[in-house]
Amino acid sequence: MRRLFSDRQRVAIATAAGFRCEQCGRETPLEEGHADHAVSWKDGGATRYGNARWLCAACNLRKGRDSEPRGEVVDLGKPPLPSLYRWQAEALAQQQSAAKTGKRFFVAAGVGTGKTRAALAMYLAGPYDLIVILSPKSGIAGGWADTAGNLGLRLKQVTSSGAFRSMAHREELPIHGLALTTSMLQSVIADMALVCERHRTLVVYDEAHHLYEDGAWTDWATEAFAAAAFHVGLSGTPYRDDDRRIHTLDYLSDGVGLAGVPHVEYSAEEAAAEGNVAPVVTRYLGGYADWNDGRGLRRYDYSEDYDADDRRMGTRLRLTAVDSLGWQLEAIAQAVARLQELRVDGNPWAGLVACRTVAQAERLADAMAAQGHKVLRVYGRADTAEAVRTFNSDTSYDWLVSITKVSEGINIDRLRVAVLLTNVTTRSFFDQLRGRLMRLLPEIPQPEQTAVVYIPADPRLKKFAEEAQAMTVHYIEQVARRAERLDTQERLRQLALILGEETETMDLGGHIVDAKMELIGGLTADGISFTEDEWHERRLELLEDLGPLALTLSADFFREALGMPNDPA
Repeated sequence: MRRLFSDRQRVAIATAAGFRCEQCGRETPLEEGHADHAVSWKDGGATRYGNARWLCAACNLRKGRDSEPRGEVVDLGKPPLPSLYRWQAEALAQQQSAAKTGKRFFVAAGVGTGKTRAALAMYLAGPYDLIVILSPKSGIAGGWADTAGNLGLRLKQVTSSGAFRSMAHREELPIHGLALTTSMLQSVIADMALVCERHRTLVVYDEAHHLYEDGAWTDWATEAFAAAAFHVGLSGTPYRDDDRRIHTLDYLSDGVGLAGVPHVEYSAEEAAAEGNVAPVVTRYLGGYADWNDGRGLRRYDYSEDYDADDRRMGTRLRLTAVDSLGWQLEAIAQAVARLQELRVDGNPWAGLVACRTVAQAERLADAMAAQGHKVLRVYGRADTAEAVRTFNSDTSYDWLVSITKVSEGINIDRLRVAVLLTNVTTRSFFDQLRGRLMRLLPEIPQPEQTAVVYIPADPRLKKFAEEAQAMTVHYIEQVARRAERLDTQERLRQLALILGEETETMDLGGHIVDAKMELIGGLTADGISFTEDEWHERRLELLEDLGPLALTLSADFFREALGMPNDPA
């Protein structure tokens, strides 16, 4: 281990001390001060932030090579361990066992199954002074603070590097933990390293699939949390579309590729069977969109089964779910009818509309508000955490319209209906949206909390719905050598420069003439799919499983119920 502090460490140590000597209090700028070992090098003191003090030259000379005692970390005391689901208790026991021989642990548990509570239990039951949560979004960090508060823990969000820096060098922290975003981490790397060296810290990487090998966020996290006592990765969707390994997830070779191997796996299917989440029924929305592409009117119909690589599939989804106001309002009408049935007995249930663009979200929110719905808008510059608190506390809001800000890590227990109106076709986005409907209200029996998600009848989305109950973990079919991958990326970069950005853009234009939406099938909570014909033949049987739904009524009925003109154009 090196003896001298690096230039970067000197800057961090001086900054943490406010550029004042920690012995006499004299103002000591960077060029005049000394980064000193509190426990001297000769006594075995390490060249680390946790063993560093900023001294003026005079105080350092008087001290010489003697060691100075460090203050003891004050134990704030922890609240008692809360009641846990079976899987959470088992995960805690496995983590405590893993901590005896290693420093990292990965939990792959379905969205909405209680990963936050499981991780907080690891802190409460473990020998840790501090818990630090790293998440990809500020709204998720706010959700952690709220959940921790319900358990009696003081979790502070790091939103300002200056405020955090002034706190980081203190021997005593008046909190149980910190929550910050990956983008915020870069500005407090050295200060966070100081905290981890002075305090026995449990670091939790929420939505860990966002942290991947060779990524900037992962590099920052590696440096900031190098001295942490233990690392826990959490993900409800522990997979990626590329071959970059997920941070804290172990991989095993099967001779062909690498398979991600979490320490704990808990699927949505298991959670539903044990009564820990709400069952989710999927409804497929079909119909058609007519589009004038300059060469005449073309119809994109959901009854047509395009090949997987057919570009018309993507065009159809874009036209209906994003561009056609008529199709989208009819889709929302289906969800509105369902939500009205759920709220008949005064239950606080609410719905979510997931959009693709701000303009689309604004247009739909305006249309719903005009029909008398109280809509909370979470897009643009909206503060997600504050919006969610408002929505949770004010049950007069019956709809939430958003883009991606509520796609993961957000707790809204009263959501029971969702409409997917975006052309994003990734498994992780679908799973996260579906997971927003799965959190239970404790005072209501689980079977009475069955949720419904309405999705366009796109084959890719339908496949996600059929697979949603199982846990999918990252698998790398072929691990490319780093040099080859970089070479490929460089070639792609050069090719992009040659072709120019114009070739990458396809403007579909605003030529929607008409669009009509129909209910063409669905998937029950226990995974049984049905077609439109089967719905008409077996509707009594299906209604028994799905509850009393107004799904056999015509599109005109829903337009009439919403006060919309019968001509969707």
